[in-house]
Amino acid sequence: MKLNRPALDRHAATWVVGVLYGLFLVAPIGFFLFGKAGLKSLSVDRYVASDLARTVGFTVFQASLSSIASVLLALPGAYLVSHVRFPLRRFVQSVSLVPFVLPSIIVIICMISFYGNSGVLSRLLNLKIRLIYNFSGILIAHVFYNYAIALRIIGEGWSRISPRYSETAMSLGDSKAGIFFRITLRLLRPTILSALILIFIYCFMSFGIVLVFGGIRFSTLEVRAYQEMFIKLNYGNAALFAVVQLLISVFFFYLVSRFITKGQAARRNTSPISLVKFQALSAQARITTSIYWVFVGVFLIGPLISMIMRSVVSGGELSGLAYRSLFVPGSSSRDVRALIRSDVPTVIFTSVGIALASGSITFVSAFGLSLALKGRRNNTLRSFVMLPMAISMVTLSIGLRVFYGNVLSFKVLVIIGQFFLAFPLVFRLTDNVVGSMNVSIIETARSLGAAGFNLIRTVYFPILRRGLANAYAFAVAITFADFTIVINVGRGQIATFPVAIYRLIGFRSFDLALALSSMYIVICLGLFLIIDYSSMGKGEIIEGLITNG
Repeated sequence: MKLNRPALDRHAATWVVGVLYGLFLVAPIGFFLFGKAGLKSLSVDRYVASDLARTVGFTVFQASLSSIASVLLALPGAYLVSHVRFPLRRFVQSVSLVPFVLPSIIVIICMISFYGNSGVLSRLLNLKIRLIYNFSGILIAHVFYNYAIALRIIGEGWSRISPRYSETAMSLGDSKAGIFFRITLRLLRPTILSALILIFIYCFMSFGIVLVFGGIRFSTLEVRAYQEMFIKLNYGNAALFAVVQLLISVFFFYLVSRFITKGQAARRNTSPISLVKFQALSAQARITTSIYWVFVGVFLIGPLISMIMRSVVSGGELSGLAYRSLFVPGSSSRDVRALIRSDVPTVIFTSVGIALASGSITFVSAFGLSLALKGRRNNTLRSFVMLPMAISMVTLSIGLRVFYGNVLSFKVLVIIGQFFLAFPLVFRLTDNVVGSMNVSIIETARSLGAAGFNLIRTVYFPILRRGLANAYAFAVAITFADFTIVINVGRGQIATFPVAIYRLIGFRSFDLALALSSMYIVICLGLFLIIDYSSMGKGEIIEGLITNG
């Protein structure tokens, strides 16, 4: 039987993905977990079992509480963005996404700047508020980080619920509270559960936030695997914590995929509802809405603004000393090069270079696979591509370092690790963009002689350039923000923005960390605006990452 060219392309794409995942994902993780230095070297005693149970309990507890708090805070906002046309609605949706694209280490800096003992909140209230470096710090940072996910998922799902249900119930004499709990909440249940479980997974695999704020008392499975591997040098215990985390995260990843599918099916035949003007609301509703958005604005924007403001203030006066210290040697008593083990221009060059390399490889691979799978319902392969989302990046980083550390350079291993970090998300975007291309246009171009790269250059790129630009920008943004892979693979030999900031925090040079973080936010915000204000707009990128594919 002779296969045609598209079939050969699809089979080749399947094999390429399989080989890449086998060589650089399955093999390193399998070697680390089940090799001689992994579980085979493990000696489980009562202390290890007790430590594991305690760590699992805390990991599940903090992830559960963080996800519930994120959803509860986002519920009123989800209703408002899906039902009310209020002032600055688009701006609110865009700004809410900023924490989502920030590295965890910068979220930590924001929390310290706003909620710390000498933070803005403590100064405003003239109290010593201890909200960080403990469990409350972990919880606040996780909600700050994941609010946008809950807002997007629930808001999008709520907008697809037909108003006819509530109108019919109201005509039968049901109260607004009864309609919400008996009808709306039941229809929203798959959407809310998918948001809860997805945020749970993110918090369950949280690394940087728990590493800094947890201290000695609070450690998750991710942090314990890191500590056992690099601090205690106990490969067996590190493998044990990593295996338990892998099993639990795969289970919850399976659950979220099931609930997302149900949520899509429930709203597939409905159309978005019309928005109510803000002025048409009652006076009480307008006041309540305004109070809610002011609170959310302070919660989300306050830490970002306080971080930027404190980076340009020294001794109560405006000053550029922190920025000058970063770039001009000898301008302060601290040796920045010794603190971050590099100079700032090199940090910028390294960060941008690795991000562009990782992002470019990720985008090209995702786009190629999307082209090969266009028009083909291969749910098995698409699900397989999502596998890295259920795998701890600490586990992958350790596996790459142990398995390939003597063969490949650490920078190459970082790029490989970041490929798996970004590929599932970027593939969802490119698959959705390529899938929207009209097949008749492609067939017409082929009949006129266009094929291969010429077809991509003359047809796909001109028509899909904005959506593909979004996917590429997002690929670079994800890799640019990576902290976990660089610190676990590089182990001090590679300094990027997040790693340099982490070192400055460790040496209590908060003013320098604030300045470096502000520089990162300027770069990141520019990239984010390119993503969110392009043709897909209105946050469809995040919705596409979560609900499509």
